Amino acid sequence: MTDVTVPHPGAGAAPVVDPSWRRTVRLGVLLGRLQLKEFFRSRAALIFGLLFPVMLLVLLASVFNETIKGTGGVTVAQYMTAGVLAISIATAGFSNLANTVAVQRDTGRIKRWAATPMPVGSYLIGLFVRTLVIAVAGTVILLAIGLGFYGLHLPDSLVDWAMFVAVFVLGVASTSLLGIAFSRLCKNGENAPAVVTPPFLALQFISGTFLDFTDLATPLKVVASIFPLRWMALGMRSAFLPDGFAAHETGGSWQRPMVLTVLLAWTIGGFFLARATFSWRERS
Repeated sequence: MTDVTVPHPGAGAAPVVDPSWRRTVRLGVLLGRLQLKEFFRSRAALIFGLLFPVMLLVLLASVFNETIKGTGGVTVAQYMTAGVLAISIATAGFSNLANTVAVQRDTGRIKRWAATPMPVGSYLIGLFVRTLVIAVAGTVILLAIGLGFYGLHLPDSLVDWAMFVAVFVLGVASTSLLGIAFSRLCKNGENAPAVVTPPFLALQFISGTFLDFTDLATPLKVVASIFPLRWMALGMRSAFLPDGFAAHETGGSWQRPMVLTVLLAWTIGGFFLARATFSWRERS
């Protein structure tokens, strides 16, 4: 592989000589860091992109915190914490990236980056770095609240830990790719929240994140089961709630193979959707 000289994205920086794959990763990580600085400096982005799921959990758990009957003492707050973990990941991936890519395309940032030697892979790596850090931050905050105030317990077996990690990784990957693809439906950055928020919010309420999934109408269950969020929430419950709660789930089990299969399928499908809809060099 030949060495390529490319300019560092910082103004006035010296050229960097790197093998192309290493350069791609290097620039992607750097771009991710720059976008994270923007994110954490924006009060609106911080509230709606990271803290909103936390606020929802605290608000709803303070109102509904009774014990769910026939579950061996699992409370509504514990059930919601597992569900909001899934929402937090999907917010970092789907909602944040759909809005971000739409805004960056509308303001011409993507076009300007495409005019530089920076490869498209670096841009996508930057988005995933941004998403991963935000998802980790949201997960840590929610777990701290759940463990400290709602009696949630960390996974107590290697299988549960593995499930948590797998759902987290596949959740970040699938929702990020879907967010990039969905951004194509946003005509401009200004209307992006109006396009992204309604379907995402609707999915939250029918995916067993706040409301008991078994209590939902069958048509709503069918719709929710098509998308990743319902399976992410189920996977998180299987990792953090007692094994006895599985009998309370649809089908009387955690359906772990199905959880992983659906999330993997959406990750693969999301990759092809993002590849088909994302354009690095927009036509004028």
